[in-house]
Amino acid sequence: MVAIRRSDHPWHWCSAAGNGHRSSISSAGAAGHGLLREAPTSHWPVQRAMSITLIQADITTLEVDVIVNAANPSLLGGGGVDGAIHRAAGARLLQACRVLPEIAPGVRCASGDVRLTPGFDLPARYVIHAVGPIWQGGTRDEARLLASCYTRAMQLLAQRQLRSIAFPAISCGVYGYPAPMAAAVAVAALREALANRPADVVLCSFNATVRQAFQAALDSASTHPH
Repeated sequence: MVAIRRSDHPWHWCSAAGNGHRSSISSAGAAGHGLLREAPTSHWPVQRAMSITLIQADITTLEVDVIVNAANPSLLGGGGVDGAIHRAAGARLLQACRVLPEIAPGVRCASGDVRLTPGFDLPARYVIHAVGPIWQGGTRDEARLLASCYTRAMQLLAQRQLRSIAFPAISCGVYGYPAPMAAAVAVAALREALANRPADVVLCSFNATVRQAFQAALDSASTHPH
């Protein structure tokens, strides 16, 4: 079992080695298995309990209420984390996505918006499918649309009265959003959401480069509180 534990310090490091067992992610920490590496945890001093945990892991292994899928507008699966989530959740996830209504031909979810399905064979209870923007140089409202993915997911978490959620680095894969810029947008949106309602948030990076970008964004946020 692997876990990230709380520390009295704003940032701490702990090593982890997986053995294939599942562990829960809660206000006491975070867990995954398989791909987890050394990971920092940041806890900002707010009046209501919350946590943001940064890990490098396979998001499909996390036992949280919700994992977020970096989906495409069809919601019918794809490459990267999208394909990994569909494979891990099993065929029923694709079936559930197919029955979601189209808002335009071949489009079930617009950029910046989210949809909810059960998690099926995943450890997570639910999947929130978030369609991030394709990076086009920053001139096509990409930052607002990316922030909306995080904001809408947190709103849905609250509406369902759920507590824990794990995000991938939305739009940082084939959609080409530069990781440092995406991380800054994500952290700002999550800070705003957590100021309104406590939750346990996991930022799950798929490689060390993305993790380092999100670490830098969290470091910056911890030194520039609201």
